[in-house]
Amino acid sequence: MRAVAAVSLASLGFLLACGGRSLDVEIERHPANVLPQGATQVFYARVDRLRDNPLAVLACERAQKLDLGTFKSTSQTLALAGDVERLVLGTYGATVEKEAAAVVVATGRFNEDVFRKALETFRMPHVEGSYGDRRFYTCGRGETRCYVSFVSPRLLAVASQEDLLKRTLALSKRGTKSMARDRGFAPLLQSFSPEMDLWATGLFPPVLSAAFGGQLQAAVQLIQAFTLKLAGQERKHLDLVLHCGSVEAAQANAMVLKTLLGATVQQLVDGGYNVADLIDAVNRSQIIVEGGTADFKLEMNKAEIAATAAVLRAEPVAPAIEAFPPAAAPER
Repeated sequence: MRAVAAVSLASLGFLLACGGRSLDVEIERHPANVLPQGATQVFYARVDRLRDNPLAVLACERAQKLDLGTFKSTSQTLALAGDVERLVLGTYGATVEKEAAAVVVATGRFNEDVFRKALETFRMPHVEGSYGDRRFYTCGRGETRCYVSFVSPRLLAVASQEDLLKRTLALSKRGTKSMARDRGFAPLLQSFSPEMDLWATGLFPPVLSAAFGGQLQAAVQLIQAFTLKLAGQERKHLDLVLHCGSVEAAQANAMVLKTLLGATVQQLVDGGYNVADLIDAVNRSQIIVEGGTADFKLEMNKAEIAATAAVLRAEPVAPAIEAFPPAAAPER
């Protein structure tokens, strides 16, 4: 495993090290280039493409109604700054008891004057500071405070901690190491492609493991890391890979995925939802166990996505996480 990580790091490092360090350019080459080292998860989204995906739009609308703490204040700040095209989010230091710190780097069309006026209009507390030749804003109070810097008219950096913002800005000056240099993440980072609409990878969030109970939790706790990919034009390909460390753990979590899919579809049917397109897509889906990974693959065309989103918009459906078979999950 160490040899694989070393080779992965060397090849990835060669690709990422070539050229300049302008964050505007680096974000298009690889999301890990614009995040400080130490992240536990990284998320990349082509927001301009996801706006045309009805299911993605619906998911965002529902997420905005949740109490997401730091992430909600960061999202609101981005909305005041302008129009986002690409977005990279890195999370740092999350535990079951502790909310993650976060940094967002986004490209798009931003206007600092409009942002400043919006802060005054909404009477949001803010002060200006500087880091080197960069100006930044401290916005809000307490746990909802965030730090914002207009790196350029095309690039914005937002963080939940001042130190995280400064470490992000220092990347363009070679003043700190990026996530791309993290040896442990090298194999996971290779799964990225600029053509993807959505990509995420990292350590499996402990808060998700804690959300499950009983034998279901026992299986989910065996997941070490994850990779999520969404790509495609006329047909969207969703690929969720659970990195479990052993064949037995991967098989247990393949069963978790299969059970949750079946139980969720049954909930929809019992609730009177006309989700024939989603059911067809689930029936076509695959769960492949290879080595220590469980790989869930789902495809839907644009018409299926639109029809499913229209049905689900009527009423939210809670995930079915309790319908897990009685078979015991393997021990670590």
